[in-house]
Amino acid sequence: MIRGTRGGRLPPYPRVCPCRHCGLVVLHDNDGNWIHASLSYTCRDRWGGVAGTTAEPAAPGPADA
Repeated sequence: MIRGTRGGRLPPYPRVCPCRHCGLVVLHDNDGNWIHASLSYTCRDRWGGVAGTTAEPAAPGPADA
């Protein structure tokens, strides 16, 4: 059962956020590792080339804290 955020319940799984390196959406895979929504662990540049970084969530901003 997926629970909403109302009534102090936990937000639904998975929680998504932008990647700190490339800005694409990242989420947790089944093993708890960060992965891009495109199912790529490595970041890609805007032309699709593999970058030297891997999926990692961006630090929350002041409004997210």
